Amino acid sequence: MESDGSGKLHFEAIISSEVIEHLDPPHLSRYWEIHLGAMKPDTLIVTTPNRDFNTVFETVENLSSTTGQSYRREGISYRMRHHDHRFEYTRLEFEEVYFLFMRFSIDVRCRKAAEKFDYAVSFTGVGTAYNALNQNLSVLERFPNLRSTGYCTQAAVFTACSRGVQLNQTTATWSWKNIDTILHAHYPRNIWTEYPPSSETIASSLGAMWRHFRPEYHARNTQSGFHASPVAKMLGSVYFEEEGLLVCQVSIEKLWSFNYPLGKLCRFNKDIFMEIGKRILNRTYDRGCIQGVNQLTVEFVGLEFGEGSLQSFQLKYVDGEIFIMYGYSKDPPKTFKLDRYR
Repeated sequence: MESDGSGKLHFEAIISSEVIEHLDPPHLSRYWEIHLGAMKPDTLIVTTPNRDFNTVFETVENLSSTTGQSYRREGISYRMRHHDHRFEYTRLEFEEVYFLFMRFSIDVRCRKAAEKFDYAVSFTGVGTAYNALNQNLSVLERFPNLRSTGYCTQAAVFTACSRGVQLNQTTATWSWKNIDTILHAHYPRNIWTEYPPSSETIASSLGAMWRHFRPEYHARNTQSGFHASPVAKMLGSVYFEEEGLLVCQVSIEKLWSFNYPLGKLCRFNKDIFMEIGKRILNRTYDRGCIQGVNQLTVEFVGLEFGEGSLQSFQLKYVDGEIFIMYGYSKDPPKTFKLDRYR
């Protein structure tokens, strides 16, 4: 890294090692724009686990009758190597394919990114099936298909076309001078987010979703006075009147699939989420407070006072399934009293 004299930094090389599989969709969608478009290094090396290689691990697990260290996530059909991974790419996905992650469409194709930002890209990796099974090569003889799984970690090497960065082809090293460490930052874990999350944290996250289900009051609607919100319709929610409130009943299993931050709080472990849901059954959350437990902060739940706002919410069992009941005041909010649908 050096300055060009104008105050702008010039990066000779950036290494992004085992990073992208930990990124949430909003950050992942800007990955190439930042690393190739804004930082513009001479060379960018990106590594990530190769999902094709997981077959090697799974074969060993099956032969040894062990569960290994793989993780499953709700909505993803394959097992992954770490609980914090959002996904793991196959070689084809990493190099060529437009990737659909949960409800997000993300263009992570290395070749497409290289073309867009004027880089050449080549692919290599670290660790082979032979390396992994060197103590038991008979497994490779029994399962020869393991030799075609590629590297354990796949790597994409981007080099800027317009700047003529040259590689030493005989040693596969860059012809740079001395390399100095400018800054080394080590983040061993996320110290800010508790895990498993507390009952209060999950209650706050569920409460904060109330606006998605608030009924829409239409001034010209002369029948019921309101319509179900678009999200409520999408999730099959039910509205009914009870004790002077208009209640929206939503399955928390459907909220789990709908709310990405909620999954992130639980490290995408649905069993943890459902267990915490059972702990807070039949507790009433009213204006930011849990009756008989602790106070929920207004900034978490985002409760609004006045007509049409959330009055309370609670979790209940209905026909063997857990639902959240959002209770809204029956009078439309003042902001909806004018005919905005003319």
